[in-house]
Amino acid sequence: MTIPSIINLNIISVHFHSKVNWSSASLALECTNLSRDIAIIENDTNCENTILIGDFNMNPFEDGIVAANGLNAIQDLNYSIQREKRIIDRVSYKYFYNPMWNFLEIIVNRMELIIAGFQGMYHMNGIYMTKSYLDQILKDILKRILLKL
Repeated sequence: MTIPSIINLNIISVHFHSKVNWSSASLALECTNLSRDIAIIENDTNCENTILIGDFNMNPFEDGIVAANGLNAIQDLNYSIQREKRIIDRVSYKYFYNPMWNFLEIIVNRMELIIAGFQGMYHMNGIYMTKSYLDQILKDILKRILLKL
């Protein structure tokens, strides 16, 4: 019997503020802060293999999730493996892979049903809002990890 190799990981959990109390812009800026904190943790642990799990109170396509200086999370696993990072104005940004994009079609179909039935809606400052799909798992996946998982 072979003992599997040990994989070093940073597992980080988050729970961002609700959009009832925070604006989308504030949440996007919080992603920038989180990205900086992740870089510090990865440097301190000498480990760039990070799994980020949490309730971001954001959709996978919102600015803070996809912006390079935010979480830089994309929906294409193969692209995130092949490229690993992108460079903008000579600054390097590591990719996170966001598997929640795979569920977006299911979510949109469910939202259409919810809107049609007025279920799951809430009222805030004269605006009707629907609950978005907020729990996400972002994985910083490197080739060597994929081969072992």
